[in-house]
Amino acid sequence: MNSIHDNSDRHGVASSAPRRRNGRLQACEPCRKRKVACDHHLPVCSRCRRGKIASSCIYVDQKEHQPRLKFTPPASPASRKSTPREHVNLEPSSVLEDDFSPQPDNNVGYLGATSFSAVFKDTQYNLPLNGRTPEQVDEAASSMVDDTPGERAINILRAIPDHETCTSLFKLHVNPNDSWCRLAAQIMNESIWITFGDVLEDMRTTANLRQMANILCRNSSTPLQENYTDPIEWLRSFSGPNLRWESLGLLFCYWALGTISLPENAGLRDTEELRGSDGRRLLVKYMRAAGRCIDICKCGSTANSMLAILLYRYGVAQSLIAGDTSIQHWRIYGDLYALTTFLGLHATPPSMIDDHSISSEIKRRLYAMIFKSDKVGSLFTGRPPFLGSRFATTPLPLDISDDELLNSDAKSLGSSPNIDENGWNTKGQIYSVTVMRAKVMIDLVKEDILEIALQPTPRGGNTEALQHLKVREQETMEKLPSVLAYRDTDASDPETDGPTLYARLVVQLDHLQNMFTIERLLSKETGLSSPEMIEISYDLISLTLIFWTHQEKLGGATADSEWILMCYAAPAAGILCMELLRGRNATIPVTPSRNNKAGAEPITRSRLIQQLSLLVGFLDWVGPMAPNAESCRSVKKAVRHVLDQALNEGALQVENAGQMDWVGDWGMELSADMSEFFNFELLHTFDWLSAEGQ
Repeated sequence: MNSIHDNSDRHGVASSAPRRRNGRLQACEPCRKRKVACDHHLPVCSRCRRGKIASSCIYVDQKEHQPRLKFTPPASPASRKSTPREHVNLEPSSVLEDDFSPQPDNNVGYLGATSFSAVFKDTQYNLPLNGRTPEQVDEAASSMVDDTPGERAINILRAIPDHETCTSLFKLHVNPNDSWCRLAAQIMNESIWITFGDVLEDMRTTANLRQMANILCRNSSTPLQENYTDPIEWLRSFSGPNLRWESLGLLFCYWALGTISLPENAGLRDTEELRGSDGRRLLVKYMRAAGRCIDICKCGSTANSMLAILLYRYGVAQSLIAGDTSIQHWRIYGDLYALTTFLGLHATPPSMIDDHSISSEIKRRLYAMIFKSDKVGSLFTGRPPFLGSRFATTPLPLDISDDELLNSDAKSLGSSPNIDENGWNTKGQIYSVTVMRAKVMIDLVKEDILEIALQPTPRGGNTEALQHLKVREQETMEKLPSVLAYRDTDASDPETDGPTLYARLVVQLDHLQNMFTIERLLSKETGLSSPEMIEISYDLISLTLIFWTHQEKLGGATADSEWILMCYAAPAAGILCMELLRGRNATIPVTPSRNNKAGAEPITRSRLIQQLSLLVGFLDWVGPMAPNAESCRSVKKAVRHVLDQALNEGALQVENAGQMDWVGDWGMELSADMSEFFNFELLHTFDWLSAEGQ
């Protein structure tokens, strides 16, 4: 029974209001349910007295109804498998309502130099958060939910796969860019069964699932601390008995991504649940559950970096369903970028620059992931970026392995002999964060390229700025560790393993993409097409093809091949197609940079045709259910028709390159916009043929 101080009877009034578990005074029920401050006066609080609802002013002691859990998380990531199973104690409780209710603004997030609070900070006067006392803020957070979880929360828990399936799906998804996320998710994937195994492995009765949902709601109503210095304490804060809806949503994303790599033959799958289910249906099922976890978190008033991680991974998974240009994908990332600035992930105060605690390094890695995704998405769609480096002070994360990050303290990381003065590792190793750092540095140049490329109206006078960006891009590449330098022999060299090849490929592709965009913008400025443009386009396609021709070596890195095709190869294919349509028979002039490449051969018309033919094969390999399959089909159709003309009719001579009104036998007019030629919106801000038309 609840312990209640009922003040309707004015005799025998208690001396003080009951206290919560944290020792603070409990609010009366009307104030608690309305999420307003209570002054705890007895027999009737001031707010209820003013509202003339004295008869409803009661105090309920809820200390007896906190769920009790027994769980000891693994002492370290390396030893987590040896942790014995502990059980969750689920007792009857009715303290939560249908998931989360919309809450008052008690989490104002990051406030910068122009905010209302900055003036008071300058005068060393600290206002209470959001105008409330600390007690009131804590009270608002703890009263986020009422009564019992509803069907939405219970249905999410019903969607959790069985233990064996969870493990199998998690292993199936391999992403070299996951960084620390995968290791943390693996710990959560195991701890959920250590803590809630008795609930999930049995019949999953509604009563038990309701109590498990009750625990997740209560955990999620508590603000997640963002200042841990101990990696183990950080991991414990969102796993095991502290499992939150954000944590569970992240697991659903990993399970969903695992379904992408399921064998097409159901008989070859590891578990009975997977053998009896359609992979595509499972993908949608887990994604729906992840989305519902996000919805629950959005209804709460707390925001944290774990929610940002969830939105990032959910956006990646959503792109595999709806594609990278879809409104669904863009909305998710819009929420992510808004949350990024809300949390202040972009801003690190000067006093925290030298802080290398687990919390600081995780935030820096997270911001790096989000920043590079923003720039890549902007270039891919031709839409303005959301984030700007000129407003950011967050430094790059340290180039250390995930294991070292999760097994070191802040002091040892900051003074580690494994890190040089620029933050790179001194072991000559390539970690996931090594690639992340390199891509962010390249994307800082890409940001300035986009500023010119996405101008509302074409403007001249950018030649000098673009030439400066070319030099800056080359200087950026020279600053990267030599272990990331791509060599033409890497794909066939048995000494170069798959992860190393992948890392070097993606860094080189990002570099070439920057150079490609700069050259296209220069061609718009000068009206001339340069030999460098042809060389860069040729190299972009050559490197992209490695993801197809060396699938065995690259392993799981080829899972998102259609994205790589659309992002890097498709624009380059447009340039090479134009070279064929212009009827050039001569060898492309050899550029100085190509002259410096050992064994580099001149780019001839024959080699262009060979590369484009291989590209058609790669595009044809993309399955019809792939997220960007329609875009791949459009590019394949265009390239194939150009090849038909080049091979069936010989060298096609275009008498007037400035009036590209030639119509092929497939009835497609070659307009002055390559995006129209490809029949999909890819970098639509670039007028692909405008240089030739001038």
